[in-house]
Amino acid sequence: MSDKRKDGVRYLIDKKWVISSIISVLILLSIIAYFFSPLIDGLVLGLVFAYVARPIKERLDKKHIYLACLVATCCIVIPCMLILGLGTIEAINMLIWIVQHQSEIVDSFIRTLNAMNLPPPVYGAILDFARNYASSFVAVISQVSTLKYAKSLAMVGLNFVISIFVCFFLLVDGERLAEAVMDVLPPEKRRSLKSYLMHSDRVLSGIYIGNFYNAIIVGVISVFVFLFFDIPHIFVLSSFMFLAALLPIIGCWMVIIPAAGFVYWNAGIAMALAFLLTSTIIIYGPSELILKPYIVSITSKTHPLLMLLAFLGGGLVAGVAGLFLAPMMVGLLIAAHRVLIEERDKVYEGAH
Repeated sequence: MSDKRKDGVRYLIDKKWVISSIISVLILLSIIAYFFSPLIDGLVLGLVFAYVARPIKERLDKKHIYLACLVATCCIVIPCMLILGLGTIEAINMLIWIVQHQSEIVDSFIRTLNAMNLPPPVYGAILDFARNYASSFVAVISQVSTLKYAKSLAMVGLNFVISIFVCFFLLVDGERLAEAVMDVLPPEKRRSLKSYLMHSDRVLSGIYIGNFYNAIIVGVISVFVFLFFDIPHIFVLSSFMFLAALLPIIGCWMVIIPAAGFVYWNAGIAMALAFLLTSTIIIYGPSELILKPYIVSITSKTHPLLMLLAFLGGGLVAGVAGLFLAPMMVGLLIAAHRVLIEERDKVYEGAH
């Protein structure tokens, strides 16, 4: 027992410089991660943009790599910037208007309740809830200082600019970065890493490329559909459609059904049914039944419920970064599982 302990201690002493180097690198990486943490949204979004823009770059002139990467970046970034940027501006204007016209909104709500002739207990409960909600909403908004609000907007803008640069340079130097990681490992481990990178690339391509192209197309088409049916706050709803289209299974219905309720409230059941039919044929049908399956094909082979939970859970926990980072982590885990299965099968075939 004592000999084994001495052997273990001797081994640690002999490898003290290696262990010290590993600990130093981990500490350095932790410090770098701490300083980069405010920019995590931009880094993750830039990585997703690069994944989505890569097929465009590969179809352009490879002799002019920088121009091809710039065009591919613009093809992805500009539609996202227009959809989400205009939606954010309109949402901010809506928020300001609600705060400035709180009393008018409450009075209009009370008149609507009076016209419905509800039973007194139900009328009182709804009225108390509306007043408490309105006062709480205004109190929360008033606690946000102008300086803090401006700082948040500046960070959003900075992260978006960083995502553009990250996307461009990953398109330019992504392959060299992967090769640099491969060179660090011993030769006998490179085959497994290459297999893992191949599976990861296939899974992440299936997750992001199909969903993202589909979301951009849905966000743009929804603007014209909402405009045709005279639905207000078009850019806010189109940005919601863009984000909802990233989610498997339920996707666009999270926005289409409430919008149909608004159309029913203002124009009646016939227009609401017409809106639902138009949205199904023009927005949901081509995107969910044709476009997304065609782009995703069988590359990712991931269960849609698993991806739905990853997108929702990541978005709720970590905002924009989590919305894309959680599915990425799930995809990397799936890729690792597939590599292990491959290695196990090779060992089994070699034994027989």
